[in-house]
Amino acid sequence: MPNHPRLVIGVPKEIKSQEGRVGLTPQAVQSLKSRFNCFVLVEEGAGEKAGFNNADFKTAGAQLVPTAKEVYQAAQLIVKVKEILPPEFEFLRPEQAIFAFLHPAANPKMIQVFLDKKILGVSFDMIINRQGRLPILEPMSRVAGKLAIQEALKINPGIKKILVVGCGTAGTAAIQEALSTIPEVKIVALDIKQEKIDKLAAKITDRRLILQLSSFSVLTTSLSWADLVVGAVLVPGKNAPVVIERQMLKIMRPGAIIVDIAIDQGGCAATSRPTTHSHPIYEVDGVIHYCVANMPGAVPKISTPLLVKAHLPYLRQMLERGINPLQWSPTLRRGVCSWQGKLMEF
Repeated sequence: MPNHPRLVIGVPKEIKSQEGRVGLTPQAVQSLKSRFNCFVLVEEGAGEKAGFNNADFKTAGAQLVPTAKEVYQAAQLIVKVKEILPPEFEFLRPEQAIFAFLHPAANPKMIQVFLDKKILGVSFDMIINRQGRLPILEPMSRVAGKLAIQEALKINPGIKKILVVGCGTAGTAAIQEALSTIPEVKIVALDIKQEKIDKLAAKITDRRLILQLSSFSVLTTSLSWADLVVGAVLVPGKNAPVVIERQMLKIMRPGAIIVDIAIDQGGCAATSRPTTHSHPIYEVDGVIHYCVANMPGAVPKISTPLLVKAHLPYLRQMLERGINPLQWSPTLRRGVCSWQGKLMEF
């Protein structure tokens, strides 16, 4: 165990159901060590599902430890993928820093632990750059959008009519995947912002896609028509707005599918609840719900390098300028959900 003043970064194994991603790749570990002379602890087996074995991390200069407890107890900064779950709460040290997809609005128990232990929580999904984009969330949203179509087709290979609610990164990826894999598909895509509709119209000119400004009447008409509804609504740092109410299910086709990509933020359908990759679906009023809260975790060999590539520039900034970005970074400051026992605005 390290016993010197160098910064210690910890990478625990993810414990969320069937989450195969890992917070750092061996290449990233090597880069951080050579540039910052930091100490990196990795829990044994943390990268196996993502295609990185213990020897890869050891060769990169990481020290391997057998348990998550050892990682948390030694590290000042934890870099992981998903939120801290209840079995991990006891491992957290006072004034530790956590850099991950924390989804604070959907995880109040975790946030209370952060406040009690004065944890610095920096959430990937809340970091917004000067261009107004979500640089770490976007690559995972693209993966989730593609998977939404692929998983729905496993349930019903005959899907032809798709409603996409939300024309951001995930919604756009779902549209592109559907257009490329379902020759006879018809897609209606809705958003409450005209600028997003205009941007998507300029990007995709396929006649199989109809773009409309969302309203109650347009939404209900589209719900009654669709075989598949992809919920891709996002408000950074906050619970997703519920746009599909329980009574709306009654107008949907029997056997229709809702894939709620927004489930990480609470879900955009009133009947959505988190599911797992092993038990991904359930039925309410004849409508099938797919609400897996970590969709990119199912393809860790693809999503891990994309995630690490996206977050590594910000992690480097934290090591260069100080772990607490409240002091120096307008971009990263927006990702801070807790600090010194205080709940930050999100």
